Amino acid sequence: MILCVAASPSVDKLFEVGRVEIGAIHRPDGFVQVPGGKGLNVARAAHGLGAEVIATGILAGHAGRWIEEALAAEGARGQFAWVDGETRASLSVADASGRGLTEFYEKGWDIGPGGWDRLERIVREALPAAGWMTISANLPVGAPDDGYARLVAMAREVGVPVALDARDEALLLGVSAGPQVVKVNAEEATRPPGTGRRSGASRGQRRIASPPGPPSASPAGRPPPRWPGPWRAARASPWSRTP
Repeated sequence: MILCVAASPSVDKLFEVGRVEIGAIHRPDGFVQVPGGKGLNVARAAHGLGAEVIATGILAGHAGRWIEEALAAEGARGQFAWVDGETRASLSVADASGRGLTEFYEKGWDIGPGGWDRLERIVREALPAAGWMTISANLPVGAPDDGYARLVAMAREVGVPVALDARDEALLLGVSAGPQVVKVNAEEATRPPGTGRRSGASRGQRRIASPPGPPSASPAGRPPPRWPGPWRAARASPWSRTP
């Protein structure tokens, strides 16, 4: 089982228009809405490829309930921490004239003093049954800077390998806890948080995978999970970016 941590989910919306014009009214040619944010995108993709997943994160309000229900309708399991407020939304507008995406990402509500503790309890309970844990996207407002580092440390205690995709302070602190795989994008690789130079945590232009040992060498001695296959990769479309 893959435990997919989506600490800051969102309702991802995509409008397709012929051409974006500043100050004009647009009537989209197409519209898509899905449970999103990087963490849930990972869970949905892995589930679609045949993997057993549990998605977890922090949800709130009507939007949070919609995400939970939409994820369940796809057949993916979810177990979420709930807080007051409303789960954020992200809007992407695809310009068919070839100018790419115009994107709007809500910051999200403050999860409050107990929100992160609730998520940690869920993760701690789910980890013993996991073969991998993924941690993806930004920390939510109100989460501790070392939140991801704490989750990585929990996983190491029970021998579960971790793949981390984060940015800024959460990335640097998370890397210091020793995940097996670290992913950064081109922007993050050339703009280390809080400095004007490249850091060891963000070396490389697209992705780095610098494990302290293979997943099969984990303290628990468990083998890596068997992934369904075969897999085929294709060039991503210019509309495939996710918040």
